[in-house]
Amino acid sequence: MTVQRVSRLYWTVRYLSARQVYYRLRRLGRRRWQRLLRRTAPMPTAPALRSPVPFWQQPTASLVQDQFLTTAQDVQQLRFTYLNHTHQFDATLGWHDPALSHLFRYHLHYFHYVLPLLAAHHAGEAGAYQTFKRIAEDWIAANQQIGGDGWHPYTVSLRVVNWLHAVNGFSAALDQDPTFKQRLCSSLYGQCQYLATDLEHDVRGNHLLENLRALIWAGLAFEGAEAQVWLRTGLYWLQQEVAEQVLPDGAHFERSPGYHVLVLQDLFEIALYLERQQQHVPDWLTTAVQKMTRYLTQILRPDGQVPMLKDTAQDAHLPPSVLLSGINAWLGASAAPTWYSALLGLTAKTDGTAQPQVPQLHLPAVGHTVLQSAQDWLIVDHGAPCPSYLPAHAQADVLTFEYFVSGAPIVTDSGIYEYTAGDWRNYFRATAAHNTIEVAGKNSTDVWSSFRAARRATPRVITFEKTATETILIVEHDGYAHLSPSVIHRRTFCWRPDQSLRIRDALLGTGSVAAVSRFHLHPSLQPQTIATGQLQLTTQLTLTSATPFTITQSWYSERFGAKVQRACITQRLTGDLPLTTEVTFTRASI
Repeated sequence: MTVQRVSRLYWTVRYLSARQVYYRLRRLGRRRWQRLLRRTAPMPTAPALRSPVPFWQQPTASLVQDQFLTTAQDVQQLRFTYLNHTHQFDATLGWHDPALSHLFRYHLHYFHYVLPLLAAHHAGEAGAYQTFKRIAEDWIAANQQIGGDGWHPYTVSLRVVNWLHAVNGFSAALDQDPTFKQRLCSSLYGQCQYLATDLEHDVRGNHLLENLRALIWAGLAFEGAEAQVWLRTGLYWLQQEVAEQVLPDGAHFERSPGYHVLVLQDLFEIALYLERQQQHVPDWLTTAVQKMTRYLTQILRPDGQVPMLKDTAQDAHLPPSVLLSGINAWLGASAAPTWYSALLGLTAKTDGTAQPQVPQLHLPAVGHTVLQSAQDWLIVDHGAPCPSYLPAHAQADVLTFEYFVSGAPIVTDSGIYEYTAGDWRNYFRATAAHNTIEVAGKNSTDVWSSFRAARRATPRVITFEKTATETILIVEHDGYAHLSPSVIHRRTFCWRPDQSLRIRDALLGTGSVAAVSRFHLHPSLQPQTIATGQLQLTTQLTLTSATPFTITQSWYSERFGAKVQRACITQRLTGDLPLTTEVTFTRASI
C-alpha cells in the first residue's frame, strides 16, 4: 500500500465516530456469518393487519392518471426506465443481473412502480394487480437467500413502504387471493424483522431515516407487540436523528438540495400517516417539516428547481412545487393543486395573492447565501463539504455558485451523471467541475471512490454586509493549505441588484503556484467575444475581466445518465503569491 493511499485512508477514517465504527464492524461480521450459514429469507406467520387506512386517497383523479398511467403500462410490459436507461425484461426481472448498473438494480428492488400500478388499478386496468403479484412473487423467489442488493437495509426500507401501499391499495383484490396475500404479508413481515436488526447506524444520514420510516410504517400497519416495538424504536431514533440532521436554518445537514427534498418528503409523509392512523404527531416532527419547507422555499431558483449543489439530480426527487403543494395544503398554507396533493386527498387552494419575494438571505448553518432581486438570483455555497462523519454526497465544490439573470440560467453547477465509481463520478465531484478555483491540479476536498472523502476544506465567512446599493460577501477556505506552498483561497462577491455581479478571487500565501479558475455556463449559452477581455453572454449580459481567459468545454448533467457539453470560461493563473483575478457580469440598462 502506497504512502498516498495510507494517508487518504487515515484522513477518511479519522472523521468517523466510534458509534459508526462499532456498527460498521458489527454489520460486516453479521453479513459474513449469514453467508457462512447461508441464511434464508424469513417467512414468519404475519400477525393481522390493522384496518387499512389508505395513505393515497384519490388514485382516480385525472391529475394522477395523467402522471402515472404511461409508466404503469410500461411496468405491465416489464419495461423499466431508470437513469435515462430503458431495459425490457422477459419472464423475470434482473434482480441480480451484473450487466445492469448497481443503481438500476437498486431501483428495481425499491418497488417505486407500485404507485403507478395502483393508479392504473383504480382507473380500471385489470392487469395492474396481476402485474404487481407477478413481480412480487418473482422478487420473493429470486431473493430467498439473505444477501445482495435485495437485502441491503436501504432497499428493504423503500420496498417495505411500497409493499404496504400495495397491501392497502390492492386490499380488495388481495382478499380475493388469500394464498398470495398470506405469502406477501409473510415476506413483508420477515423483511421488517430483518430490517429491525440491521439499521444503518454505521452510515446514518438519509439512509438511517429511510430505515426508521419503514419501521414506523410497519409498526402502524401490523397488530402485535413486535410491531409496537418497531413503532417506538422508529420514533425514538427519528427524533434523535432529526435533532441532528435538520440544521437551525432548516437545511438537511448533507447540504445537498436534492437530498433535502427527499428527506423533507419522508418526514412529511411520516407525519401525515401518523395523523391518518389517529396517532399523535410529535411537535418536533411538525416543527422539522415547517423549518425544512421554509428553507426549500428560500433556495428555489427562478425556474422553480433546487440549486444543483453537491449530489443533486433534478430527476431524483419530486419537483419542489409538487412536494410543496402537498405540504402547504397539510399546513393550511396556500398552494396550487397538483397530482401529489390530489393523491394525498389534501385540498390545495391558492388565495390568489402573489408569493412574497424571498429576501437576501445569509444562512450560516448550512453555508448558503441567497441574493435575489426583481430580475436576478444568486446562490453561493460556502458551507462545509459534508457532515464530518458522512462524506457520501460531498463534492470538491467549496465557494461555488449559481447565477440567473432575468430568470434564465447563466452560471450553473455541473450536477451528477452517475454514482458508479470511475472517471465520470470522479469528474463531476472534482473542483474542476465547479465554479471555483483549482490549485496545482488538486481538489479542494479529497473526494474519492463513489462516496468517500479524505482531507476536507474548511470554509469561513469573513464579511457579509448589505447596504442600500450593494451586498458584499467575503469567504475563504483552507482546502489547499496542506500543499507546498500553502494556499488560502479567498473570494469576494459584490452584488448590485439588477446591475452587476463582481467576483474577485485571491490566492494568499508565499511561493509560486499554478491555478485554474472556471465559470461553467449553462448549455443554452453561446458566448461571443466582443473585445479583448469581454464576452457577450446574452443580449442583456456581458462579462469582463482583466485576466486573460479562454473558452473551453465542460460537461453538464442535471439528470442521471444524461450529459451534454457546454462552454466554460477558463482563466489560468501562474506566478508568485498572492495572485488575484476578477470578473464582472454586467447587465444592460433596464
